[in-house]
Amino acid sequence: MEKIRDINSIPAEKFQFASAGDFKHEKKLETKPVGYFQDAFRRFAKNKGAVVASVIIAILVLLAIIAPFFTPYTVSYSDIWFRETSPKISLFENTSFWDGCVEKSVGKINFLYYYAMGEETGHNAIKDQKYEIIEDDSGILYNFRLDTYHKTGTIYRTFLQDQYNALQAYQDRTGKQVIYPTVKMSDRPAAEQNQKDANYYYKTKGSNKTSIVTDSDGNVIPVYWTYIEGASKKQYVDNDGYDYQDPGDGYTSIRIPGDGKTVTIDGQTYTTKYAYARRTTNNSFECRINYYEYYVYYHTEVLKDGITEPSFIFGTTKEGKDIFTCLFSGARFSFLFAIAVAVVNLFMGAIWGSIAGYFGGTIDLVMERITDILGAIPSMIVITLLKLHMGGSRQVLIMGGSR
Repeated sequence: MEKIRDINSIPAEKFQFASAGDFKHEKKLETKPVGYFQDAFRRFAKNKGAVVASVIIAILVLLAIIAPFFTPYTVSYSDIWFRETSPKISLFENTSFWDGCVEKSVGKINFLYYYAMGEETGHNAIKDQKYEIIEDDSGILYNFRLDTYHKTGTIYRTFLQDQYNALQAYQDRTGKQVIYPTVKMSDRPAAEQNQKDANYYYKTKGSNKTSIVTDSDGNVIPVYWTYIEGASKKQYVDNDGYDYQDPGDGYTSIRIPGDGKTVTIDGQTYTTKYAYARRTTNNSFECRINYYEYYVYYHTEVLKDGITEPSFIFGTTKEGKDIFTCLFSGARFSFLFAIAVAVVNLFMGAIWGSIAGYFGGTIDLVMERITDILGAIPSMIVITLLKLHMGGSRQVLIMGGSR
């Protein structure tokens, strides 16, 4: 190992005086100072992933704020007859995209079930009544686009006298038909699962009466309840115990007129008409209504809630809730809840930290251990315990407590 020389043994000519230019660290900075936020923004702008994510978040926040104001539906809204409908925008209704339809491939019986809906009411469950027949080893299949907004077709619904009169007045004023000729109980399908299905307005056959009977042209054969206008009620009482005349007395059809046949009884000529309601034991009216048209009537004339027709941008859930409204209302709540939790955490954290820092010592250690324990408990356990003891409280309180 080399011996370290004594400083006094270094020759004097080895020493030189330093000039002012040698002290570069004493020079004045030539660049402008950059603030903390300016520097942070520059670093952020260079990160493309962060920029894209921020734009997406900004769009979501904007939609969460304004989107719920531009839809007539609410989070509490639901309609079981329009459950699991497909997304629909009126702009695309003449295309095969975002038109509220789904591709369907079924056998003949199921195909005729949907096809007959459009033939009766003009509300086509099969889009434009267009279909394709495919034959393979499994048999004959019918391919078509099923309109999820018209697949419900008609339903049976009971109205009080005033409700029935109001609905009739709406039909007369607008020319839109809601009520269609009804079917006697004895002519409805025998199968229990089909007896309350108002779309069976035609003859059925088979052991369970669920197959369609067609004529030579392939058309369904209607079995509308027909009564004889002006005939004695005592003479013409059907098997259900209700007379032919009362259900349809004074009510006429818009789309489907009474069949207008003439019947001669005891030398007296009568005209037959369709019955559009069946009186029940409590003097109400059971009617066959096209649910799409009734939906429009009910929301525009009765509820007056701003809904003019069923149209769901993102479709509906299995409970019939509007996904668009639920999605962005939920996003709004999530953002507001996150901000509220952050504010509470900041406020409580400042108080908690101030107490621990002020007293120090044992109090500080105990408070730190409590914080560590709470932080180590999984959130699901906390939520479960809060739900157990705060079951009657609002969900937001339970979620807030878990934070």
